[in-house]
Amino acid sequence: MPIAYTNSPDAISIRFEYDGGSGWTLIGTTAVINGSYDWGTSALDFAGGSLRAIVTNNRTTSNTTVVTPIEVDNTPPTIALGVSGSET
Repeated sequence: MPIAYTNSPDAISIRFEYDGGSGWTLIGTTAVINGSYDWGTSALDFAGGSLRAIVTNNRTTSNTTVVTPIEVDNTPPTIALGVSGSET
């Protein structure tokens, strides 16, 4: 799932983390500041969590932005099939 973002031109790194209810967990960091970071969420499933980004500029000053609530739902859809009546 891509995380889209905008940043100031002096940004040199961004750290992404999520909290699904048990504390902040590192998603990843990037020094390629292009407005999108791919978050592999296939092993996750939670609602009411938070996403945060910590950006650092070329003067080593950082800023944190938090987005909440977020939901990550990787539950596959289900279907039940059955036969009604008899087929000839």
